[in-house]
Amino acid sequence: MLLLLAALVAFSGVSRGNTSGQAKYIQACSDNVYCRGFVLHKVQMSKAFGDAKTFVDMPMRDAPSNILKPLTEQLNRTKEVKEIKAVVEKYFSKAGTELTNVQPTDWKEKPAVLANISDVKLREWAKDINNRWKKLTRKMKDEVKTSPSRYSLIYSKNPFVVPGGRFREFYYWDTYWVVQGLLLSDMTDTVKGMLENFIELVKTYGFIPNGGRKYYLNRSQPPFLSLMVFEYWNKTKDNDFVQKALPYLEKEYHFWMKNRTVILDHRHGFQHSHWVNRYDTPMGYPRPESYWNDVETMEKTGARNESEKKALYAHIASAAESGWDFSSRWFRDSGKNAFTMMSIKTRDIIPVDLNAILCKVAKSIELLYTAVHGATRKSVYYSQHHYRRMRTIEAVFWNERHKQWLDFDIQAKEHRTNFYVSNIFPIWAGCYIIKSRANDSINSVKRQGVLGFPGGVPTSLNKTDEQWDFPNAWPPLQDIMESSLRMSGNNDLAFELAKKWIETNYLSWKETGHMYEKYDVNIRGKPGHGGEYGVQVGFGWTNGVVLQFLQRYGDRLKAPEYHPRGGAEVTFSSSQSLFILAVYALVKLLFY
Repeated sequence: MLLLLAALVAFSGVSRGNTSGQAKYIQACSDNVYCRGFVLHKVQMSKAFGDAKTFVDMPMRDAPSNILKPLTEQLNRTKEVKEIKAVVEKYFSKAGTELTNVQPTDWKEKPAVLANISDVKLREWAKDINNRWKKLTRKMKDEVKTSPSRYSLIYSKNPFVVPGGRFREFYYWDTYWVVQGLLLSDMTDTVKGMLENFIELVKTYGFIPNGGRKYYLNRSQPPFLSLMVFEYWNKTKDNDFVQKALPYLEKEYHFWMKNRTVILDHRHGFQHSHWVNRYDTPMGYPRPESYWNDVETMEKTGARNESEKKALYAHIASAAESGWDFSSRWFRDSGKNAFTMMSIKTRDIIPVDLNAILCKVAKSIELLYTAVHGATRKSVYYSQHHYRRMRTIEAVFWNERHKQWLDFDIQAKEHRTNFYVSNIFPIWAGCYIIKSRANDSINSVKRQGVLGFPGGVPTSLNKTDEQWDFPNAWPPLQDIMESSLRMSGNNDLAFELAKKWIETNYLSWKETGHMYEKYDVNIRGKPGHGGEYGVQVGFGWTNGVVLQFLQRYGDRLKAPEYHPRGGAEVTFSSSQSLFILAVYALVKLLFY
């Protein structure tokens, strides 16, 4: 076992838990407009556009060799915000004009999922959600391929479904829940094309970037590609596609082994050595799409030198790689600036959810190899990885006192004890050895009171201004929690959660006509809030999760009674929310 571990370390080039000091930072995108340079800094720091993402999504009207010099000269002479905006609009087209809306060729008016929905109102709602796939499907214009320097988009040939709103391009982990929704809508050709796009990205870059833009090339997102391919194969049994995809599923897996792995050993309080994964983006500068946000955060921290600034930017980008951008999960939980962006330390935290995802990835690759080639050396290899990861999840993340899996802080050499939905990911992934762990974890969740809100399960119980904290509930985390409840035998609780989530989404849709990216757990039908941007509509993964819950429980669910302006809504007042948070604090004091 130790020899195998040593071989893996030698192969992977992993570090031994060092997260500071001799960090290496890279500039994966060298574009002098969209990723770095004077133009980016001048435009973004002027805040000429309400959302920092707007500028870096705007296509150039001509080749950069023709416009960069006059653009730079004019910006250099310009100080007024209105003038800066006018200069930009002279040389750039509107964001999103490099994409066209297309109707998927495999869209069906009456997919099979509708037949499982008994309630007429819910069935009509599901039809509307099915229609939204047409509104959210995009294709890149040919010019993105022929003149790539004019665009921040990374070219992909096949149509794809976008999340919606400001998210005009595809996003990596969003696509997992989009794919599940599309498969329930019988849109297997669209799914195959989207997977082919992702595989092409792995061929080119060795990983899948956060989203389909050049400025995302420094980071990835939670690695769901193998799980998407498995879901597609489970629906279609397309062995030929899987056979072509497998080498690239392996390539992505080894990216995470080589670039996002550390060794935890006796120096961190462990008897044996364990290799674990973390989010670790080696990006020592502001995110182009959130440029002024990052600069202002850096200024608030009082970073004194370039080394401190680069480390801060890397922590910020690493949190964005997690998909949880941003959350108290990545902040110091004590001392000065606790639970604020000024104390962000993402790279010091070993996340339980990422390690559970990669455990499930190893199992999926094993099953796909077995399905296509039988029990071969490769399937055995990934079976061993899966088992080893299960043992690591037990040894590193399980906390017997708290009866939960918890993130591990490298610097503090201890678990982080706050509630986050990420704590239950090993149940969803099926990656735990001792069977009693699942129910112990769910019982801990019950004690913490997070199943008692009318609008779903909150991401955390820490009330901050960040969008991945209380009171926001996110669709993918509702799916993870519902699945974990169901897989641990808590079927009634799983149904109750699905019922709450369907009701809050339905009431919001009735009131506004929109599907939102997140919701407030205190009030059924209220969109979420907080973070760097306003709540977005569309919305890809929201649609996918709703269709999943309707598929599982559509024969039992009923549409809630709708009263305009929330006249009969189930609501938690501020005092009720504070009471639950107080109970949570007391439970932590008594049991944790």
